[in-house]
Amino acid sequence: MADTLIHLPIDRLPLVSLCDDLWTEDGFVHPDRVMDVNVLLYVREGEFEIYEEGECYTVPAGSVFFLKQGLHHWGRKRCPRGTRWFFVHFHLPEQVAASAEELRAEDFAYVEGSEPTQTSAVYVPIPKLVHLPPKSMLVARFESLLSMYRSSEPQERAYMNAFLYRLLLDIRYEAEASRPVAPQTLRTRQLKQLMENLVSSPFSAREVEERMGLSYKHLSFCFKEETGMTLQEYHTKLRMERAALLLRRGGLSIRQISEQLGFAEPFYFTTVFKKQMGCSPSEYRKGAVRI
Repeated sequence: MADTLIHLPIDRLPLVSLCDDLWTEDGFVHPDRVMDVNVLLYVREGEFEIYEEGECYTVPAGSVFFLKQGLHHWGRKRCPRGTRWFFVHFHLPEQVAASAEELRAEDFAYVEGSEPTQTSAVYVPIPKLVHLPPKSMLVARFESLLSMYRSSEPQERAYMNAFLYRLLLDIRYEAEASRPVAPQTLRTRQLKQLMENLVSSPFSAREVEERMGLSYKHLSFCFKEETGMTLQEYHTKLRMERAALLLRRGGLSIRQISEQLGFAEPFYFTTVFKKQMGCSPSEYRKGAVRI
């Protein structure tokens, strides 16, 4: 079965070829065709029924739908009278093969003390059908994109491609945000946020229990199952990342940074930093680029 998802490269912009806002007074059946461009379709009013590679999709009002370049799509059912839609035809350079890896945030996360590395995951898959919430801020962006397309200003037309790239990513984000989150995953997010809030304090299992209303043993087990590290390890990691940031900025002594992060003794701070980062704070500061 063909891969019908559009895969957005992280290092190249989509190129808009056509953009418009249409409506039908009497309704019509979607054309039977294979296009050499990708299509973004946003249904404002009414509804579309579209087949792509044999699979039927119903696209109601308030939904965004994507048709992939080179795949056969068609309609059988006439859309309701008064149906109104916005569409964009766009090209993607070097359209990705179906075997490409999905981008994961951790593949591109910068790790203190190391050089960023290139990975094979260089595409972001865009969901096929996304139902936007009522009064979504994304709707106004379709109007903005159309305005750029119709503009005679070269700068507006150039900006249009970057604007579409951001819109595609935000549509993906909207789809991710609307997915149900498992209770354990939600709790892990809450614990991560709590550790960030407590980054300037020594780790306290009792405080975690009081803030979360659950036993520390249970929370720690669930957190490690999700992340591969204990709560205390994660808290230490956050503190040392903050320390590294302060060292790069300059302006504070190592003792002051130690105190700001809640360490009672600079010597202990140095020991923890060296274990986490592989060098002492002073060595890190000498080799770091100031920001």
